[in-house]
Amino acid sequence: MTITKPVLYYDAKCKLCNTWLNILRIIDKNNRISYSVLQAETGKILFEKYKFDYQNTDTVVFEKDSKIFLRSEAVIECISYINGLWNIIKILRIIPLNIRDSAYNIIAKNRYKWFGKINSCEI
Repeated sequence: MTITKPVLYYDAKCKLCNTWLNILRIIDKNNRISYSVLQAETGKILFEKYKFDYQNTDTVVFEKDSKIFLRSEAVIECISYINGLWNIIKILRIIPLNIRDSAYNIIAKNRYKWFGKINSCEI
């Protein structure tokens, strides 16, 4: 049985996403998570595998153990996977998913306007 590392898929053009990615790479000292951009071939395969709209890069996706987590749940699952003190982020699950995802969607919809775009991904 081959065990693969979980993968965080993110928008390569989003400055907020890339900043968050850099923070994750710093706190993930044991390199437990792989990263891929939604616009890459791996993103396209992910969308086809789980029947998503490939044009929708507003959603961060965390794939772990053949399961996917979207939006706020992806953020919580990804950060808590790093372990240690980062497990504390799971406390955010006391906030109902629809409220968390509503906040996530507002940020996702305005991320380019509020944080800007970049021309090339750092990975």
